[in-house]
Amino acid sequence: SYCENALRIYNKPVPGTTVEEIAGGLTEISAIYESVDEPEEALKLLQKSMKLLEDKPGQQSAIAGLEARMGVMYYTVGRYEDARNAFESAVTKLRAAGEKSAFFGVVLNQMGLACVQLFKIDEAGELFEEARGILEQERGPCDQDTLGVYSNLAATYDAMGRIEDAIEILEQVLKLREEKLGTANPDFEDEKKRLAELLKEAGRSRNYKAKSLQNLIDPNARPPKKES
Repeated sequence: SYCENALRIYNKPVPGTTVEEIAGGLTEISAIYESVDEPEEALKLLQKSMKLLEDKPGQQSAIAGLEARMGVMYYTVGRYEDARNAFESAVTKLRAAGEKSAFFGVVLNQMGLACVQLFKIDEAGELFEEARGILEQERGPCDQDTLGVYSNLAATYDAMGRIEDAIEILEQVLKLREEKLGTANPDFEDEKKRLAELLKEAGRSRNYKAKSLQNLIDPNARPPKKES
């Protein structure tokens, strides 16, 4: 109800209201629609917001952020080609602006996931590799976003037949989780099973010594984000 009232106001704004204010308001309302599982309505508002900013100078980074959000929503509803295109447009703008932030790394990772869904495995691998470098620099290897990229890259290497590279990354991820984050983590067991399968395929075995779970649990750890 409040969203509908706000949209009526934005459709007939009071004199003196800037385009940036309207675009920002539409973006905030789109986030509410997204949160109540109405992605199509959210997408319409983001498109409208982006159109308002297109002709305004100095708004390329803001437009890239909107395109990245649209990419996530396209991905959520299974429109993977649209998702890839939206991410690609965002990445192009961010590159032009010399962006090297963690946000840029996350967008590269999300574009890589869209490429995986489209079976563009080589392109996905390149995107994950670039995202890894940026997130390691900006967030460090133990950040959840960085760990998510590691996991995605390992899976991509596996799909490309680069088994040894996939094993190396998964061993690194498990070591980080064991030493820094604790194994009380839903991704840990999945990654351990994936590593065991790869080692079996490669004809190796892992010298794994389990630690006490009590010593590994981090009570301050935030719930991990599921990357793929």
